[in-house]
Amino acid sequence: KELFMRHIHQLHKTMSQGCTRLNWTSLGTETFIKKCNDEIAKFSTNVDQVQKKAKMIMKNVEDIRHAELVNVMEFYMRTEPMSIAVVREIMDRNLRAEVAKLVKIHKDIPQILIQMESDLSDGKTTRKQQHGNSAVSNTKSSFESGTWPRPGAHPDMASYYEFWEMQIYSALCDCISRGVTNLHNVLLGDFSGLPQWDPDKSRVSLITVELRVTAQSPQ
Repeated sequence: KELFMRHIHQLHKTMSQGCTRLNWTSLGTETFIKKCNDEIAKFSTNVDQVQKKAKMIMKNVEDIRHAELVNVMEFYMRTEPMSIAVVREIMDRNLRAEVAKLVKIHKDIPQILIQMESDLSDGKTTRKQQHGNSAVSNTKSSFESGTWPRPGAHPDMASYYEFWEMQIYSALCDCISRGVTNLHNVLLGDFSGLPQWDPDKSRVSLITVELRVTAQSPQ
């Protein structure tokens, strides 16, 4: 609701004219009704756009939460032990791929939020600041005029940004915790949490270690 306080105030201001200025015989009644309908339609469109983008952000957050930093399936499907070098290569390759996806997701979220700012400000997402002898409007005047100094600093969205920051932080914590758990299970050979787990399948050791002993030259 805080996101739309300015819009709700404007809607109330428009509709209140029907109680203060107009009556059933006023000549401007039809114009007033049309203006109210236009404002309601505009408000409804803004709400729909913000809700749509909020769902997009939530999907990104859930993608972060369920990222597989350690892919257990790659180790469950093996039929023989691996060398330490191969295990590390598999883990590093998967980790690089997952981190690359997480970075892209994390970069997408601010862009969606800035699009929300545009929806909330009727398409005005930036305002050039003037330097030198020209005065720069403060935050209050920027808010009242429907603009603000830079993207990502809309006063109406301060608490909204905090909400998503907490959601992203929580998702990252869950992602890391999941990765540590998966690593633990891989090292112990515990795959019982997998839907494909077959309790009758014989357990295969994770790694193989070669020990070479050579005879020392006689002294």
